[in-house]
Amino acid sequence: GAFSWDVARRAVSRADVVVAVGYDFAELPAEYWNRDCKRLVVHIDRIAAEIDKYYPVRYEVVGNINRTLQFMLNFSVDEPEAKRLRRLKEIEEFKRDFLDQLYPTEETRLLKPSDIVKVLNEVLSDETVVTVDVGDHKVWMSRCLVRRKPRKYLVSNGLSAMGFSLPAAISAKTIFRDSPVLCTRDHEETQTGYTNYNLR
Repeated sequence: GAFSWDVARRAVSRADVVVAVGYDFAELPAEYWNRDCKRLVVHIDRIAAEIDKYYPVRYEVVGNINRTLQFMLNFSVDEPEAKRLRRLKEIEEFKRDFLDQLYPTEETRLLKPSDIVKVLNEVLSDETVVTVDVGDHKVWMSRCLVRRKPRKYLVSNGLSAMGFSLPAAISAKTIFRDSPVLCTRDHEETQTGYTNYNLR
């Protein structure tokens, strides 16, 4: 949750343990969501964790992320049925609040970026490669766009390289020749001027 007090951040604030999968400080410093240092961390990534005061890693699994998660699915946690149902209900409430936050139901509301991304979710095929530039729209695309296959969503996170989406789209089309490619931009013509020139 990169906004001031959105649903995702509220959920983290109520957690005792955070399972961080592929987490990098460049994305969002741990100080932002664990300022009080009350949450223990389970770090799962292909590289070792960077540990600091706000990222107190209790357990760490370094290796192939997909295989790690598949392995974890083979295990179950024993807990009272009433507690499990209460936890599942809470998760469903968070999901509902999250969707309500992105897609308000008031008829008089103005058009939001999430409405546009919602349409993209309806019309884009699973084979479509989407490249996203840096800007406010990157936040909306990353939060709302649904991609069900790997290497179908290309975005410059962390360092946030402006002008990324056009060269990424050209590269994606070179590699995935049979896949449609959608390039979203945010007025980065000056960053990709030479790319446009070479493309012509």
